[in-house]
Amino acid sequence: MDNNYVFGLLLTMAAMLFVFNGALYFKSEEYKKLEGKGKNKWYNIVFGIYLLLVILFPHEEYKWPHYIAAGIFFLGSSLAIAFDCSKKDRKLNLFFAILSIASLVFYFVNWLFNLIELYT
Repeated sequence: MDNNYVFGLLLTMAAMLFVFNGALYFKSEEYKKLEGKGKNKWYNIVFGIYLLLVILFPHEEYKWPHYIAAGIFFLGSSLAIAFDCSKKDRKLNLFFAILSIASLVFYFVNWLFNLIELYT
C-alpha cells in the first residue's frame, strides 16, 4: 500500500482514543460514582492495547499475533456494542453486533477454507 504510514498513524490515533476513553473513567471521582450504573468503560483500555498490537505485529511477518489481537479487538468491540448501550438503542446495537460477529465468523471460515485448500 502506498503511504501505509498514514494508515498506521490513523490506527494509532484510534487506539489512543480507546485507551484515553477507558483511562478517563479511572481519573475522576465523578466517573467513579457512575461505575455502579454500568457506565464504566475500563474495557476500552484493553481494546486500545489490542489495536496497538494489531499495528505492532504486521500480518505478513507475524500472522498469528496479528490475527489473534485483531480478533480479540473486533470481537470485544462487537460485544461492547451489544451489551453497553441504553435500552432505547438495544435492538439496533444488537443488530450491528450480530452483523459484526457474523462478518468475523465468515472471514475466519473463508480463511480456514483457503488454508485447507492451500495444503491439499
